[in-house]
Amino acid sequence: MGISETEEDLVVDDGAAAHPAVCAFMELCSTARGEGVLRFESLHDRAFMVHWPRLMIQRWDASHDDFLCVFFGTALVGAWGRDLTGRYLADTHGKSSHVARKIALRVLNGGETVFYSGTLGWEDRSFFKFVGVAMPMQRNGVVAEVLSWGSRA
Repeated sequence: MGISETEEDLVVDDGAAAHPAVCAFMELCSTARGEGVLRFESLHDRAFMVHWPRLMIQRWDASHDDFLCVFFGTALVGAWGRDLTGRYLADTHGKSSHVARKIALRVLNGGETVFYSGTLGWEDRSFFKFVGVAMPMQRNGVVAEVLSWGSRA
């Protein structure tokens, strides 16, 4: 299943699921979550440590009607040129924020895993292609966060 929404080169792309790095991350997640939703505690497992730099965790904040970035990995910081931890989605993705929001809402409300791809050109940085995946995550028994993993394509 895929949707054809695009903005600023961010595309929901089921084809991104075939990227070897995405496959490796998804295999690890599948093992950790079994038939359920991935638990935050699973990220503390040694096998996930190699992925920490490419992870982003966004928590739904109803009081702001937006997602708050509560973790932004170091590889993502390097790509974006700044740390987005503590920032709201609407303030971090520029013109593509509404598409990024739709992806996060689709994950949280629908319980879906969403694959995406695009081209990142942030401020004075050069453009590069990336792939990613976003999935619901449970913390303290509540599913109110989106775990995203991204890498250069």
